[in-house]
Amino acid sequence: MPSHHFICYSTIDAQDFALRLSRGLETGFPSVTTWLDKEQIKASQRWDVEIEKAIPECATLLFV
Repeated sequence: MPSHHFICYSTIDAQDFALRLSRGLETGFPSVTTWLDKEQIKASQRWDVEIEKAIPECATLLFV
């Protein structure tokens, strides 16, 4: 079963909004689990591999 809602955004002009959106969804009622690269990928992980794993497991893909 899908576990999160993947937020896809441009770092050029939408990063701040994507972060606010993720935090708002996570803290809202009901709480919505999101997947955002800046919050989920650790420094030691390869971002491209982690994103490739997260997309097929998502319930929805939100384009910002």
